[in-house]
Amino acid sequence: MKLIELRIPAGFAICYNNLVKGEWIVPKHRHERLIIDLGWSPDSRADGEYLLVIVNDNWETLKEKRSRNRFEIKETLENWLMIQ
Repeated sequence: MKLIELRIPAGFAICYNNLVKGEWIVPKHRHERLIIDLGWSPDSRADGEYLLVIVNDNWETLKEKRSRNRFEIKETLENWLMIQ
């Protein structure tokens, strides 16, 4: 599966980027660090779906999106980054 290009605005640091295994993006411009995590849920199940979440340092979920469509996840991720 080919990786999807992401439009990441200035001020964000990419720590791990692989839409197949997960993704971590940490904004540098905030005092509170936000983490965007992308995974597959339930893990390793063919009937699962992508789970995209924004969490704070305490891993409290601030936003969540579930979908089997990776292009929908990409669009949601880019929209979240533009409003942070």
